[in-house]
Parts: sequence; C-alpha cells; structure tokens
Amino acid sequence: MTEEEIVAEVMRYPVQLVVVTGGEPALQLTESLVDALHGIGKTVAVETNGTLALPNNVDWITISPKDTWLGDEAVPVLGKADELKVVFDGEQAPSAYSNIAVAHRFLQPCDTGDAVRNAAIVQATVEYIKENPEWRLSMQMHKTLNIR
Repeated sequence: MTEEEIVAEVMRYPVQLVVVTGGEPALQLTESLVDALHGIGKTVAVETNGTLALPNNVDWITISPKDTWLGDEAVPVLGKADELKVVFDGEQAPSAYSNIAVAHRFLQPCDTGDAVRNAAIVQATVEYIKENPEWRLSMQMHKTLNIR
C-alpha cells in the first residue's frame, strides 16, 4: 500500500491511536507516513524489536526485544523508548536491557503452550518483579483466556 492508501484506510476508523506493528515496522515506517497520520489527527505508536532506527516523529515507542530467541543479530540498538516489553522465559533475566532508557518496563511471561511450564514461568515472572520493582507485569490476556 502507498502512504496515501494507508492514511485513507486509517481515516475509515474512528480511532485516535494508530499502532504500527507486525513483522518489524521499522523496515517500512517513514517520517512522511507519521506526518501524514499526524495530519489527520492521529497519535502514532510503534512496537519494534529495537534493532533499527525509527523516524524521530513517532509519538510512543515500545521496544520488545527478540534476541533471547534470535541471538546477537536481534540485540536492540535503540537506546531510548517509552516502554520496554520483555518476554520472559523464567530463566534469562532482562538485565541485558538496563542500558535502554525507558519510562515503563514490562515483563511478560512466555507462553510455551505447556500449561505446567507456563505456570512455572508466570511464578518466576512474579518473583522477578517482586525482587525488581522497576518492572511491572504484562499479560497476553487473549492467551490467558484462551481466545484465539
């Protein structure tokens, strides 16, 4: 889709917030698209793995790192964001991201598809947060409620 087509599609919905996500949005998101969305009164947020630079005019940035699963090529390079959302496997502590300046830190238990393992991961997540109160709990409610 062209930027004009994207803006026209967004205009069909009575929303204030446009969240750009899916795959890696930094591969496609441009300053001109963000400007165009701002031009129709929208606030623009992005959820990124943090491995690529973003346009400077994005209103809210969420970094959700993937290096735990993808290795060194997926280590975040962004040093600043509004929020950091780390999927926690119950083992690898998110201390590797202490260099990222953020206002909000969220720890999200990893869903393995195994109820017993998931329960252990949730417990480990809660214990980590108790010991590290700068982190808050984030849950994927659709998975918790088994909504597919």
